[in-house]
Amino acid sequence: MLAEAFDKQGIDRALALYRDLRTRYYGSGAYDFGETQMNQLAETFLHSNQNKEAAAPMELNFEANHPTSVWPYHLLAMSHEASGDKEKALADYRKS
Repeated sequence: MLAEAFDKQGIDRALALYRDLRTRYYGSGAYDFGETQMNQLAETFLHSNQNKEAAAPMELNFEANHPTSVWPYHLLAMSHEASGDKEKALADYRKS
């Protein structure tokens, strides 16, 4: 759903949709709000060279899910690096 919202309305709308759905449905089992889904969305953006867009779902992932695994930190670092923000990328790589 988020990828479709992004394609039709942009990254801001896709992230707003995630926040809205999470507020209404979290814990109901209707949607998977876990970190994996956000990680996969960021990977899709990176593979499509949409580097600035890739950082947005990862930042939301940390805000909403507080992930502790290495994967989200690594993806956030890759997103920042690919969009030219070397300072943030280095900090993220250190966390991972």
